[in-house]
Amino acid sequence: MPLNTFQLLVPDAATATRVQGLGQSVTVALSRTFADAETQYAAPAAFRPRAAVAVVAGSPFNLLQLAQLAASARLAGAGEVWAFIPYLPFMRQDKPESITPHTPSAAPAFGVLGQQLAACVTGVFTYMPHSAAGLALWPASLPVIELPSLPQLAHAVQQTLALDAVTIVASDAGSSARAQAFAALLGPDIPLAHLAKNRTYPNEVATMQLTHGTLTGRHALLVDDMIDTAGTLVAAAAVCRAAGATQVSAVAVHGVFSGPAPARLAAANFANIWCLDTGAGHQYKSLNITLVTL
Repeated sequence: MPLNTFQLLVPDAATATRVQGLGQSVTVALSRTFADAETQYAAPAAFRPRAAVAVVAGSPFNLLQLAQLAASARLAGAGEVWAFIPYLPFMRQDKPESITPHTPSAAPAFGVLGQQLAACVTGVFTYMPHSAAGLALWPASLPVIELPSLPQLAHAVQQTLALDAVTIVASDAGSSARAQAFAALLGPDIPLAHLAKNRTYPNEVATMQLTHGTLTGRHALLVDDMIDTAGTLVAAAAVCRAAGATQVSAVAVHGVFSGPAPARLAAANFANIWCLDTGAGHQYKSLNITLVTL
């Protein structure tokens, strides 16, 4: 069932603006905040869902808000209630990388998250989950539909760059298929290059090198699923420049931009950075970051 057949119920006007045009209609819930800062959400009395409703949390981490919106949609008569979570959180701990011998596996906690969602909604819409292995831990009764994300980003790039100078660069083996798909969206003759990286800890890249393709005199366009602390992206940009790239830009579905990301990106001097407006992080206009409409 496509998202554009759903009525959307959202917690605030800012979220309504982000998802405008994705569903049949967008309704902003009523809310009240208690003295201890708790907030309660409910669909307006005039909300009369015709069939299926997708509820959208203002933050990807606010599952309680999502549960309240889902319960309110059902009370209003919705036949089905799905969750639309553009950026699906809690999926960064899918690799067996340990900080200490006492680092827990994220698998049990992520499985519980799926169970909690299954108790609230019929299914989940999202953009490019970080870990397919993580989703495999969720109940089979909770379908997850991945919405297209690369076409919007490709359109934004086509409006900005001279494509005859562009080489698409996969920042690691995991992004190779994504980079190939993105190159195909841009045109039939866009060349590809591949990098390989080695991590010591999550968010820390030890080494990176160019393993395929040539970048001399080219505008390198890095493709990845997310930009978190930007360690991978900045290291990849340095490798591209060392390999002869005259400019470096980047495309990612989710822009988290946590911790040292703003300072790192400012120092790395990217020509452009595009991310979907999935609510994963913040926009830094001074860094040539463009949030692309969902």
